Amino acid sequence: MDKLWLHVVKHPIWSFIINVLYWIFHIFKLRSTLKEKQYIKNTTISIISLKHQLERTSWVQDNFKDWTPWVITFISRNYKDDCDMSHTFGKFLFDCIGIKSKNLSLRGDSGGHAVCVSKDDRWMITNSHLIDLKEANQHVLQYFNGKYDRII
Repeated sequence: MDKLWLHVVKHPIWSFIINVLYWIFHIFKLRSTLKEKQYIKNTTISIISLKHQLERTSWVQDNFKDWTPWVITFISRNYKDDCDMSHTFGKFLFDCIGIKSKNLSLRGDSGGHAVCVSKDDRWMITNSHLIDLKEANQHVLQYFNGKYDRII
């Protein structure tokens, strides 16, 4: 439990540092990235367009210590990140279409996974996939077939 608490406290600080360092070395991309973010916001108007945005994303493992990118950092990095993308980009996309959402951290013996779930527990974004939990008649933890046993 102490290790988890330390991760919860250190992760946002580490993520902030990595995002700032990224932008120090990529400041020349900021204007075009902000324009692209605004374009995404303007054109993501339904679940279908949200799903199309997710199709642009690719899962890649973090090169070093786990961190969560800002939306603009994720866009600038050509839509590539690990499951932490579900937290940032997923929440951003849900906000674009007016769906309230929550970020969840799933935990199990084999590790953890980040997802974004609509407040009504119908929609889940996991990596580059949009899952209709109601249609699948499943809860978030059931979807992963017991790999994760708790939500923090």
